[in-house]
Amino acid sequence: AYLMRQMQLLKGPIPADDAASLLLWGEDGAAVDCARGDFDYTLPGGRAEVIRRAPWFLVLSAFTAQVIQRRWIQDRQNFVSVFRDGTGLIAGGGNTKLQPSWSNFTVGDESLLERRPGDEDPVFIPPLGLHHVPEAARLLDDGRPGVELVYSDRDGGKHRGRIRLQIVNRDRLRYTLEGDSAMAAHFTILPRMGQPVKTAVGQTADLGATPFHWQPGAWIEHAGVRFPLPPGTTARWPVLPHDPYTKDGHAEPEEGRLVIDLPAAGEHTIEIEIRAREAGAAQSNSVRSTYRTGYSR
Repeated sequence: AYLMRQMQLLKGPIPADDAASLLLWGEDGAAVDCARGDFDYTLPGGRAEVIRRAPWFLVLSAFTAQVIQRRWIQDRQNFVSVFRDGTGLIAGGGNTKLQPSWSNFTVGDESLLERRPGDEDPVFIPPLGLHHVPEAARLLDDGRPGVELVYSDRDGGKHRGRIRLQIVNRDRLRYTLEGDSAMAAHFTILPRMGQPVKTAVGQTADLGATPFHWQPGAWIEHAGVRFPLPPGTTARWPVLPHDPYTKDGHAEPEEGRLVIDLPAAGEHTIEIEIRAREAGAAQSNSVRSTYRTGYSR
């Protein structure tokens, strides 16, 4: 909230030294509601944008980078985050390595890149046959905030995936994605450990260490937030990151994501509906910060 307020007052580019300090020293802490009013802020050069429409706070990035063979430099793979006052960070949540299912889109066989238990010196570069990080990106400006991501395939072909956001009201947001038949799409939901997950077809569980791979039907709901889904989706938990702070990269379930997988061909909409006001707020501190642990560096 403090940073939102300062960006609103600045009305211009953030100096490079100040931006570097934010990245270096930013930490979790108690929140103070000092940001008032709605605003948009786009970084110089148009590579990232934040949008405040209370109670929603949206972040879109168009920064891309090649995957490199260093555990500390995360793959730039997830470009959209959705936050809501009283609920916390709902979707998005940053980057990792060796986990293509955290990417907004993938082209190719995701099983070619995965963490192997006990491997302390993994190859982080994806092999031919998988592209999970875009080579180019741009923000969209057609009346709805969004981002276009461009991926290559092994034959040099280009594949464009687009994500657009639309705030319907204070309790409802539309997340629309589109791509082509060579692409798969992934929607990453931040976990609230111990909170219930249920689906339209009657599946239910309290989120914990027990994995599941479901076909949820028309919707999935977690911690008071319902996600109406398009046909053909699957839901997987826990989809774990590579933790750079453990020798072999293993991570705990609370570091994972609940991932919705769907084919990207055509246009599809996932909605975010707040079923109970302030739902999940008490659990929001249980979500491990991706900035603190390094997954978004």
